[in-house]
Amino acid sequence: MYPRVAPSLWGDKGLQPYGLRQGLLSDCWILGTAAAIAEHPERLKKMFTQRDYTKEGIFEMTMWHKGANHKIVVDDRLPMYKMPSTPISFQMSDNNAWWATIVEKGYAKMH
Repeated sequence: MYPRVAPSLWGDKGLQPYGLRQGLLSDCWILGTAAAIAEHPERLKKMFTQRDYTKEGIFEMTMWHKGANHKIVVDDRLPMYKMPSTPISFQMSDNNAWWATIVEKGYAKMH
């Protein structure tokens, strides 16, 4: 079962590029990309319109694809395997952050 902690977009210690955990999908390539972008936290934070987890669970991001920016809106509902235990997508990081999961969902929606 997933630990019950208060949702945090950036985690307990602020945005960190390490401690990300892959889910059941074979998309480690995007996990590595997200971690690389997080090496420059100011760049990653610029993607998000809001700066923290909202009680509504709605996130707006700006993502770039082929030279054009796209506004992407996603929510915090995630596909789960054997409810409610494990997200199929990225999981909450070791730092209790959800930013990578939200970015992954935004990327999937953009494509």
